Amino acid sequence: MSDAKSEDKNQNLSTENICPNCGLPLVLRRTRNGYIYGCPNYPLCDFVKNVTAQGVTVLMVMDESPCPQCGSPLAVKKSRYGLFIGCSNYPECNFIHEEKEDNPIQCPVCGGGVLRQHSNKFGKSFYSCTNFKICNFTLNYKPVQRTCPDCGFPVMMLRIGKSRRYLQCAKRGCGYKMRMDDSEI
Repeated sequence: MSDAKSEDKNQNLSTENICPNCGLPLVLRRTRNGYIYGCPNYPLCDFVKNVTAQGVTVLMVMDESPCPQCGSPLAVKKSRYGLFIGCSNYPECNFIHEEKEDNPIQCPVCGGGVLRQHSNKFGKSFYSCTNFKICNFTLNYKPVQRTCPDCGFPVMMLRIGKSRRYLQCAKRGCGYKMRMDDSEI
């Protein structure tokens, strides 16, 4: 009985999209991960289509800011990794605005890349080299351009504890820590 009710509810939300396999109009269905367009002839035809392209939703279109690649307005978008600014003409233009750092820190391992902040799917931030195909150097804490007095490694990490701040050497195995004042950062 509940299947018939949910089936009627799904039929009322039908869209103008057509199933490429069987030619029937697709219906909007709710799944545990969100909404999809599915074929009403489900057991015989298993075609599904995402409602939003790759889980990206447009929050606001900025008409006054044109895209440098195609001239379309830029848009504030949200994905599973957070907010970003990209072109509103997405499938044709894949421009994404990236913040430029004032003093980028060179990768101490390969020397060709720059350490950039990223976030994983759980929202935790980490820093890695931009030459990720060649170099797999990563840090879990913010890098600071200081040389370690013990081993001479050119990058240290800023660690913030409950009551103090300190720098720790980013080289595995070194473990050198230096206490910091707030004025030193």
